Amino acid sequence: MVEYSSERPRRHRREVDDISEKNEVEEIESPEKVESEVKELDDTIDDVGLRVQDAMTELKARESREEKISQGLEEAIGELREMESRKETTESKIKEALEEIENPVHDTELQAEGESKYDDLREGGGKSEPKEEFEELVPDSKDRLESKEEVKEIKESINDAEPELEENLSNKDGAAPEDSGTRFREIHTQEEFDSAQDRYADIESRGTYEDQLDEPKKHFEDIEEGMDTPKPNLVEEIEIEAIEDSEGREKERLNEVPQERENRFRVETVQDVDKLSELDLGNQDGTVRCGTIEDKMYVWTPDDSPTQLENIYSDLYYYFRDKESFDQYIRDVGDSLEIPTQNRNELEKVLHELASQMLTEPVDENCINTRTKRIRGDYVHLMNDISGKTLKDIEGDISRVTGQNGHGGIENPRFPHGEKLEVSVARMAGTVMSDCTIEPNGVIKYAESDKSRIRIVVENLREFGDINPSSTHIESENHYITHIPFVMGKIMMQRGVPSGDRTIQNPGLITSVREGSDRVQRAYTEDFITQDGCVGDKSVVWRRANALDAGKKSEKYNFEPKVGVKEIELIIDEGRKEEGNATGWALSWGTLNDLAESSDNRISRTANDLQRIVLDNPNKLIHDEVDVVRDLGVNVEVKPSEIKYYPESGRVTTIWQAHTTGEKEAIKLGIAAPPNDVIKKEKMKCMIEDNPAKTEEAMSELRKNNIEFELWWE
Repeated sequence: MVEYSSERPRRHRREVDDISEKNEVEEIESPEKVESEVKELDDTIDDVGLRVQDAMTELKARESREEKISQGLEEAIGELREMESRKETTESKIKEALEEIENPVHDTELQAEGESKYDDLREGGGKSEPKEEFEELVPDSKDRLESKEEVKEIKESINDAEPELEENLSNKDGAAPEDSGTRFREIHTQEEFDSAQDRYADIESRGTYEDQLDEPKKHFEDIEEGMDTPKPNLVEEIEIEAIEDSEGREKERLNEVPQERENRFRVETVQDVDKLSELDLGNQDGTVRCGTIEDKMYVWTPDDSPTQLENIYSDLYYYFRDKESFDQYIRDVGDSLEIPTQNRNELEKVLHELASQMLTEPVDENCINTRTKRIRGDYVHLMNDISGKTLKDIEGDISRVTGQNGHGGIENPRFPHGEKLEVSVARMAGTVMSDCTIEPNGVIKYAESDKSRIRIVVENLREFGDINPSSTHIESENHYITHIPFVMGKIMMQRGVPSGDRTIQNPGLITSVREGSDRVQRAYTEDFITQDGCVGDKSVVWRRANALDAGKKSEKYNFEPKVGVKEIELIIDEGRKEEGNATGWALSWGTLNDLAESSDNRISRTANDLQRIVLDNPNKLIHDEVDVVRDLGVNVEVKPSEIKYYPESGRVTTIWQAHTTGEKEAIKLGIAAPPNDVIKKEKMKCMIEDNPAKTEEAMSELRKNNIEFELWWE
């Protein structure tokens, strides 16, 4: 039984009574305190009243601005409808005028050069397809506006609204400015421009060889780098396909070092549209693009060479260091276009309108972003040609080049050109195709165990700006994985080095190296020998691999196997078993030759078939590299080394091996193209110093073949 005490309730009542009495005493003894609180409350009420009045005033002002915006929207819709009603007439005029250009150019310029005539005029062409490998990096924009009309209306209203409304809407995606519907009287064109960069019609890429090609590798999280979002083209573009450059100019122009760029927007005044036929477009190399603004017509012939950084960086963004340089850059373009207004908004509006007609990618107001002081790459290309500038001219004004989201990229970018650019690209290619993989998003993963070599590679990359890649040590494989920014991968892919598994793709050496100058070829050789070569006591050896059967990756790469069950069984039965991260069998080329002479008809027949398959499917890269080394005056031999089969992946590969034919040839290669590595360069130095007679003979032969070299070992 539980007993309850009444003491606790009584105690509680006494405490309540005491508190109540105390409060009453305080209220009686403090009348001044009550009056003070009442006064403070009155002041608070007055303050709230003033705030309410201010809020009502602001609300009325906002309603007034909304009425102004609504009126602006109605005017924009009316103007848009009026311009679209004139659009068909304007396009017809432009087409007729340009068609008059075609015949005189064909009769005078094209026949004189023996080239093909201009293609027929095409309307609305030129939209390039987005690169598949970058699509996964582009974030979806949920608030992207659907219609061109809606965007134009909002853009017009923003220009008329108050500054705070402009700031609130600054993050909204826009579309191209309104098309110009007026007729033209003044024509802007330009003369022949001799570009210093090369054009490559048939770009080939390179393969790779690693000590254990078919062994599974660890996967690492990709560095996501943002690229510009491809969008539907909103403005029609007029293009005239110009004649192709004559053969042989590619290699000849590679050594040119352009210091100044000729202005591609020469101004001519024509009093009548019929006089368009008198325009001299010259023997232009590339595509002619036309655009109209009010009563003017502009003709642009951009350098479309894939080797030009402006084209490689076309979908990236250039960030200016300060507002002064950003504003001055835009003013210079306005002056070159002879635009009378100095109003920034008007200048940008003209540039957007011109770009919407001349660029192959859709444009919006964010392509020139005043708040972040950045400009999209294809805009920079157009604006440089308008003002007669080069990337070198604005190098000091640019703080970084990045993707659309502003991450990654290159800090304090530098823009090499001419042979300096080609040498830098060649060195990077020698590394990338040996011990690197390129991800679809452009990020390069470089596998290397020697820290000193990594530092040398990074230093080479800094010819393009301040590049500080991150490295991760893989303890199980005792090497580092270095992530190189996606911009470098873009350069490589633009030149023809494919992303993905190059052993399966089996590309050859890119044109810029294969047909490059001696200096370019030496730079490539110095770095690929460093990565994949072995400097022995009396020779230099390197190896490359290509697939005969892609196994599990056959469908992904649309690869048709070159070998069948009989050939694979021969590799297993007659080859040696290899253990490691991946189990496989290797059949040497010498053993295969012996099997081809076997008294067993079944074995000899299969061995002969496998020999034929290997020789019919050579490694393209190593054969191109052998040609490059031979161009340096060095005798080299190349042949298959072994055929490997890996049952886990189902892959069959051929390993090809190249080697110098004797000690003198190895010394010759070391003199002409010393390895760009501390350890291998020291080995080559010892070989040279230990054989003074052969070294003298090697130098004599190099001089005879007009091969330049330095006495770097002294």
